[in-house]
Amino acid sequence: ITKIRNMGVDGFTISALIRLWNLRCKAIAPDFITILIGINDIALMKHTGEESFTALESFRQKYEALIEQIRQDTNCPIILMEPFIFPYPAEFQTWEADVLEMNTIIQQMAKKHGLTFVPLWDKLLETARTEGYDAITTDGVHLTPKGHHILADAWMKCFVK
Repeated sequence: ITKIRNMGVDGFTISALIRLWNLRCKAIAPDFITILIGINDIALMKHTGEESFTALESFRQKYEALIEQIRQDTNCPIILMEPFIFPYPAEFQTWEADVLEMNTIIQQMAKKHGLTFVPLWDKLLETARTEGYDAITTDGVHLTPKGHHILADAWMKCFVK
């Protein structure tokens, strides 16, 4: 029997995820780990006025430290999923460049560490453009059941080859 635990918490940043790993997750001794993080770090940057370069470099360093910590604590595979944002509502249009840069950082880390990278943004946006944003996202960040289905399909492709 396979047991999947969603340890994610709305509003988490990479710093909070590092704390969660150390406090609760590593004790579980998982068979594999999937990480989807980043949009809340962008939100924090946008709402505090922190410069993009500084915030994204800090994100990269913390994500790198998290991967190294997970590797020290377990031998399980790590799957990195691509963060996404929708241009709905319109305020999120200004986030796109930072999210794209963040995705590049995550993709580079996956390659550097030989980890699986799961692209999400293009498929989610393509579906949103053809079926309407309300079909995929509730608020430009969180997914509807249909959006979650697209995410789950992309994740499953990591295991079914």
